[in-house]
Amino acid sequence: MSKPEVDILIRLVSATYPFRCPQTPVGNKISFTESFKTVGSHPKTQTLLTELDGARDVLVSTLSACSFENNGAGTNVVEAANAYIPLFQQILLTCLVQPELCKLDARLSFEWSS
Repeated sequence: MSKPEVDILIRLVSATYPFRCPQTPVGNKISFTESFKTVGSHPKTQTLLTELDGARDVLVSTLSACSFENNGAGTNVVEAANAYIPLFQQILLTCLVQPELCKLDARLSFEWSS
């Protein structure tokens, strides 16, 4: 299935079956930079973690702005997720390849509710 077909299908399903966007609980601020502070001292790693924190903040804010009445917000959510996911996958890949670099200084707690 090509990208235009997928986009059309998502719009059709979203229009037919509206869904609530997931929300993060108030006060549940995740910081990858703080969590990987000790092992993330390499400049490229610091840049990645900073970008990942920023991308997550954008994703959380676009999800917070999303509602049944705001159908245009879906595009913003998809764009924010498309920016966040590859950065997050880089961290996951690093943890898979070099598990010794996966020591956290602060807890990462992911919680989304719909």
